[in-house]
Amino acid sequence: MTWRAAPGVLAFASSVAFAFSASAAGPASTECFFEKAAPRETVTTRAGVPIALVGSQVRFGDRLVNRCNSLPDGHPVAVTPFRDGVAIAFRDGDLYAATPKDDGVAFEKLAAADVRGDAARALDAGRRALVAHGPISVEGAPKSPPRDTAGALPSQHVTALAVHAERLVVGTFDRGLFTLDAAGEPHEIVGAPRHVNALLSTRAGLFIGTTRGLFVASALGGSPPARVALDIPDPHVNGMAEGRDGTVWLATSSGLVGVRIGDGSPRVLGVRDGLPSPLVYAVTEAADGALWVGTAHGVARLRKGEATVIFGVENGKLPHDWITALLADGNGVFAGTYNAGVVRLDPDGSAHAESRFRGAWINPNGLARLPGSLGVVASTLGGGLVARDPSQASGTPLPDDDVTAAVIFEGAMWIGTRAGIARRPL
Repeated sequence: MTWRAAPGVLAFASSVAFAFSASAAGPASTECFFEKAAPRETVTTRAGVPIALVGSQVRFGDRLVNRCNSLPDGHPVAVTPFRDGVAIAFRDGDLYAATPKDDGVAFEKLAAADVRGDAARALDAGRRALVAHGPISVEGAPKSPPRDTAGALPSQHVTALAVHAERLVVGTFDRGLFTLDAAGEPHEIVGAPRHVNALLSTRAGLFIGTTRGLFVASALGGSPPARVALDIPDPHVNGMAEGRDGTVWLATSSGLVGVRIGDGSPRVLGVRDGLPSPLVYAVTEAADGALWVGTAHGVARLRKGEATVIFGVENGKLPHDWITALLADGNGVFAGTYNAGVVRLDPDGSAHAESRFRGAWINPNGLARLPGSLGVVASTLGGGLVARDPSQASGTPLPDDDVTAAVIFEGAMWIGTRAGIARRPL
């Protein structure tokens, strides 16, 4: 294992996450980027080593440990002195003993019964405090005051990635937008909406789909993104796609909405037009110009604004009705589902499950086609980034296995997760 420390970055040299070519010259280094955070909870071991939770990382003395090197999980929520080190509780309920060593940190998975008395009460208090009030130090354990921060990102909870105006744009769940340069240095976009669901780069500007509607940034770093009036009851934008005629189609909680900036009122399509549900989560345009619309109750293929084929559980075409992502593939699409993998759908009404993604929980807008041999990849909830071609997958840890997006930028693959970003050189 090789450690390379830089501001906000901890790099881990390991086996490659994707076998980019059969003649790969050896392992490449994956860099991970984390949220800028101050220690929220610090305890001291019997040997006097301070150990602190710092966002999604844990500091053992002067060493930062995270999911990209040896931390078992990307979401530590509480810590307390235990044996010769500490016990760490994670968001999913797992418990681990962590013991600092000269050459690293040793982790041992614990059962709940292994941690008793004051230690158990301290961990429980930390978990409850985090849920009720956000990051707060637990009671009943030695504390030390916050020191320096770790990480550099404005937020660890990445929801979308896009390359626009030769910059990598990052959308977040709680801190709006920022850009990253090739070295991973963040630059905040002032005035951007706070809760971002989707990003779409077009010649007309960067379209930003949010919980409060649609915004467009004509220039990054110039004027704040401008709101676009949608004239629908619930302007929650879940996903976006650009049509060949320049129309930007929005998957919203009030139907499918077509927008052309400066060219009249938005066009709204709903159940009356053949959609199986007004709750639209994904949209894409196929090679033949047909629109494919993923909803909470299946998929519709639209031609000239009318549904021609419906795919759903009721007609045996889908394993699950809730569609979270669509990716055009010729005249058909790959459809990602909430918890039943990916299905290939064709205009003739045929449907074929993709065995590589069987049972996967596909995250919103979680299907992408990357260049070269990488091909189709799926961003999954808990399963990491999964490639359709099994020869591409291997196993470098990411900041979190809850992956939300993947793009290529400046000779590297950038992978967004709910606990930070990974950069993997091609």
